[in-house]
Amino acid sequence: MYYNIHSHKVAKCDNTITIYNVSLHNDITISALSSIGIAPWESDLYTKTNVALLTKYGINENVVAIGEVGLDKRIDTPLTQQLAIFTHQILIAEQCNKPMIIHCVGYYNELIQLFRKRRPTVKYILHGFRGKSPLAQELVKHGFYISLGEKSVLHQESIQQIPLNKILIETDDSDIHVEEVYKSISSIKNISVEELKKSIEENITQCFGWNLRN
Repeated sequence: MYYNIHSHKVAKCDNTITIYNVSLHNDITISALSSIGIAPWESDLYTKTNVALLTKYGINENVVAIGEVGLDKRIDTPLTQQLAIFTHQILIAEQCNKPMIIHCVGYYNELIQLFRKRRPTVKYILHGFRGKSPLAQELVKHGFYISLGEKSVLHQESIQQIPLNKILIETDDSDIHVEEVYKSISSIKNISVEELKKSIEENITQCFGWNLRN
């Protein structure tokens, strides 16, 4: 079985279990395994009504993660506001006992500082990682799972520094099949696809607290 922990594209495959990203911008239908949250560029959605909705959907059994949430230096929203929204969603994730799928661009120091101070009680996944080796090592040191996608494979040295027990895999907004990402990562790690699949399944169980096939 292949696991795809973060996808914006709905595509059913018999051999793949996918977690679909759901936006509060859209009419919400939770009919498949999903994650839901307010992304950094969706600060306009941070209202009492939507926070209540997020908390409501967060306890839905098909919602297996809060996300994507996080920080992004490319957008106009001030860092202080981004941090406030992100921190509130950490609290929601803890209340719902769901892991977080985290988006971060340009604010890794701030992210790590926040987690040093805040110490979330749920698992947290840095999605779509494309950073350098020292950053990968620092994230692992602070307890992050690291999700790798199509563009991550360009950073082979970084991937080699990430322990197998901290790796998850995704397709994000790409049309590529997650199987292709597995093949690329297994080649970089110099292991078989089957070995990687076994490791990812163990990480899924550890990170989400249960086996998503159940």
